[in-house]
Formats: sequence, structure tokens, C-alpha cells
Amino acid sequence: RRDSLSANYCLNCNVNVENHIEITGRVGALYGGSIHAGQTIESYDIGNKAGVPTQIFLGKAEQILRKVTVLQQRRGEVERELQLLRTAYNNFTKKYEAEVCHTSEMYLKLESAIYTKEHEDAKIVQEISALRAEMEKEKRNRIVIRGSIYQGVSVNLDGYIWRASEMSRVTLKRSKDNKIAIFRNT
Repeated sequence: RRDSLSANYCLNCNVNVENHIEITGRVGALYGGSIHAGQTIESYDIGNKAGVPTQIFLGKAEQILRKVTVLQQRRGEVERELQLLRTAYNNFTKKYEAEVCHTSEMYLKLESAIYTKEHEDAKIVQEISALRAEMEKEKRNRIVIRGSIYQGVSVNLDGYIWRASEMSRVTLKRSKDNKIAIFRNT
């Protein structure tokens, strides 16, 4: 999967890029097929007057949310395991004197397991935080149309679907209530 794509036109293509698609040229046209971009799409025209079906997918919010959910579930498991290990550790230290504990293989294994699980938990928290920061970036996703967008274009912006009617010089992006907003370009 490429990071970005810059082309003069894209006709009846299946394109999938991580970040940006920019269709340049005097009459940069993007129509037909399925177009996936992570952050931005800029083109002169999207679709055509004949209404050729064109599917646009923008954003990675759904993927990010799935990753966060998996990480949160894993963190719950790690926290339960940590609780069990700490309980065993506390029971061990109450049962035996310090000199016995520090020389016991079981005690040393419990300490090591607790350290490892705490490290794993911290790493999961860090990954969740990074994904949440990435979700904030998703709010800046946009589609910029310098010419026209035509009927037959279907836009899926982070799970919100909009079916185009013909209009010119607009930018599509998420609104504050997470729907698709249309702004006139100046």
C-alpha cells in the first residue's frame, strides 16, 4: 500500500493509499472505481456528467477504533493477571520472612512476572494514547474539489455516507457532530 498518489487523472481505477491522493493536471479527473485514502483527496472533478459510479472512502477511524477496542480488551486481561500476581506476591510476603522470600525461586518469579506485566500494561496504554491522537487527526480529513462533483459519486467519510448531487468548488469534511459537511471553496 502506497503512502500517497499524485496523477493527472484516475479513470475506473481501484486505488488504495495510506494518506493523500492528489489529481492534478489542467482537467484532473477522478471517476469510476473505488478510491481509498487515509487523509485527503484533492481533484478538479470527481465523477462525471454520465453518473459513472464512483466510490470514495476517506479516513481510518473505523480501523483505529477496532484497534483501540482490541487493546482495551487486552489491557483488561493484563490488569486481571496483574491482580492475581500481586495477590500471590502479597500472600507470599505475609507467609514468609524477608530472608526466605528473597532467596525463594517462587518469590523471584512472581517479582519478574509482575514487572513484565506492568511493562506490558504501560506499553498498551502508550499504544492506546497514540491511537487516540491519530483519531484527533482524523477530524482534519477532507476532500477538496476545485471543479465539480457529480451525481453517481458515493462518499464514505469515516463510516458516514453521502451521495453526491452535482455541485462545484466544494470541500467535504466532518462536521462537529461527526456528519459530512460541505463547504464552498473561495
